[in-house]
Amino acid sequence: MRALLKAVGVESYPVAIYSGDRRFVREQWPSPQQFNHAILAVQAPEGADLPAITEVEGLGRLLFFDPTSQSTAFGWLPEHEQDSWALLVDADKGRLVRAPSVEPEANLLRRTIEARLTVDGAMEAKIREVASGAAAAHNRSLYKEMTEPEYRRVIERWVARGTSSAQVASIQVDAAEPGFSLDVELSAPSYAQSMAGRLLVFKPALVERRGGLYWDEEDRAYPVTLDADAFEESVRFDLPEGFRLDEKPEDIGVEKEFGEYTASWRLEEGRLLFQRRLLLRNAVVPAESYNEIREFFSAVVSAEQAPVVLVKE
Repeated sequence: MRALLKAVGVESYPVAIYSGDRRFVREQWPSPQQFNHAILAVQAPEGADLPAITEVEGLGRLLFFDPTSQSTAFGWLPEHEQDSWALLVDADKGRLVRAPSVEPEANLLRRTIEARLTVDGAMEAKIREVASGAAAAHNRSLYKEMTEPEYRRVIERWVARGTSSAQVASIQVDAAEPGFSLDVELSAPSYAQSMAGRLLVFKPALVERRGGLYWDEEDRAYPVTLDADAFEESVRFDLPEGFRLDEKPEDIGVEKEFGEYTASWRLEEGRLLFQRRLLLRNAVVPAESYNEIREFFSAVVSAEQAPVVLVKE
């Protein structure tokens, strides 16, 4: 890649980096044995504005680029290489540099769901996901490495974890870089639990967060590494005729140094609107703060499982 760029007059520099763990390289231990991978830093033209461009003293604006990553869009770095110490190789100006990183919102997975509930508890829904950054790269990689039937089974299992009786009618994917979008249509004959024909009980969170994080261990001996991530979801439920909202959970908001989570439930123009938002920052949380992580994600899971109750008027 460097030779090809040089042939057309573009300057670039080899960069030694550790692929797989962005916290592996220690600045205090300058040894070539810390690195297991090589990428490029390419001289960026004036006016270029891409997430993987950073200013390096003495060398100007450089675009860090991993030609071996088949799922990462040009202009981005794979998530596990971002913010890592890397060795930029140059005879006079070589040095350890921080690989570029992005804000959590750049890795956003935005999901919108339009759903309809019937008087007998049946449900129909359309799910649309639009991903960017690392979220897009992860989903694109998963999609490209599978056959269509294999990918369909992955989506069906994901849907079934949130809605056990769901039947997936259609799946449509747009994997064109730099984003990724997924559209799913589904139905479930018995989504809401009916009680004596007067009450309907169901949870508005139809599906779980993809790649969810769960912390079951009571104790931890080592720090927890979190990657920058962002997730937003908006679910709109058409309520069955003759029913009204009777009970709903209290809105929730949790904020820690490493992340934020909010969830809310309300009526809007006669429809139930459920919204949730999760934001995680690049962070290394020490083992002694492990309980904060457990409490944070416990609140997330509780909100996702919280039901609402409709009553017949």
